[in-house]
Amino acid sequence: MALLASGALRAPYGISALFLVILSAFVACAVPALAQGPNDPPPGGRASSTPSASDLGMALMSAVVRADGTLARGEGVESSAVVGLSHQYEVIFGRDVTACAYTVDIGGFEPFGIPPKGVAAVIGRAGNVRGVYVETFRVDGAELPLGFHVLVFCGR
Repeated sequence: MALLASGALRAPYGISALFLVILSAFVACAVPALAQGPNDPPPGGRASSTPSASDLGMALMSAVVRADGTLARGEGVESSAVVGLSHQYEVIFGRDVTACAYTVDIGGFEPFGIPPKGVAAVIGRAGNVRGVYVETFRVDGAELPLGFHVLVFCGR
């Protein structure tokens, strides 16, 4: 600063020396931050802010099944069907699901509307390592065929 005050430091083209010092300080601080974009991970971090299932080291499979047992849509699912009574279903996936976690809930197959009220239960399918078994009920516990959504989470 003493050089600035004495006038010994002069900048070309009429630019203030103080301005150059401030600009240099800004560039020294800002350029490393600008080199790393706002979506870049910190060193050693993950690149994606929305990781896929493979980034998480897991497989996620799903099925939307109608009350009649037909498959409406899904991911990693091969088939669905009514087995036994009309409220009992099996859903078959494309891989062994015995070491996976399952969750199920009552739901419609249309992307809109009011879902039916009821409850559902899921467990691995006896006799088929790629399947799950689902039962649906009214809220009072009476057996009732209802559409449902099932998710299967598997480790790699």
